[in-house]
Amino acid sequence: MMVQSLQLICGNPNCKVRLLIKDPHKSTEAKCPVCGYINPLPGPPVVPVMAKPLLPGEEHPTVLQKHALPTEVGWLLVGDEQTTPSTLVLRLGLNTIGRQSVMAPSDLMLITADEAMSRQHCTIEVRINRVGSLEYILQDGAQRAEGWKNSLNGTFVDGSQTRLGEYDRIYLNEGNVIQLGQTKLTLKTLQLTDALRRSYSQAAPADMQQTVIETRPMR
Repeated sequence: MMVQSLQLICGNPNCKVRLLIKDPHKSTEAKCPVCGYINPLPGPPVVPVMAKPLLPGEEHPTVLQKHALPTEVGWLLVGDEQTTPSTLVLRLGLNTIGRQSVMAPSDLMLITADEAMSRQHCTIEVRINRVGSLEYILQDGAQRAEGWKNSLNGTFVDGSQTRLGEYDRIYLNEGNVIQLGQTKLTLKTLQLTDALRRSYSQAAPADMQQTVIETRPMR
């Protein structure tokens, strides 16, 4: 039986409003309408299926093996008057990006004279969604030993004059331009083959909506 609604408390420590989620089975995340924080939703319980005994003459079904993903799952193209032209390679998981530093290094470091760029300026998470496609999620700042810390001068997308909020997480697409300080990075995404998508697909329902669903505060 599917749960028709779900109650949870916003994970933003500065918000903590109680939310009512309708049809939580249609998504994996819910955006708080008050602060914009993206709250992960619990997945449905896994129901064990008993193996059916084989009839005479039947063979065991073929098990689909997952193909190995490429180590490079995306790229950031860099190049302007202050930054050495280069291509940054994105890998599955969290990728922190920032100005080159020995004291506070990021995963992907830029050799640049752009002092408006922080040493750990932003983070791009690359992950596989339920239909077997890659998702690229941008967030300002990075995780440090003392907790999450945002950049000093903000992260911007596609020429917008509005910097990403403290808890904003933006889903990126091919060709999106990310601005860190005065430096612009262009995203190139990896298109998985049909075989890879089928291998990693979790057979999402046909009525699956956007990954982030709308919520409303409870009164």
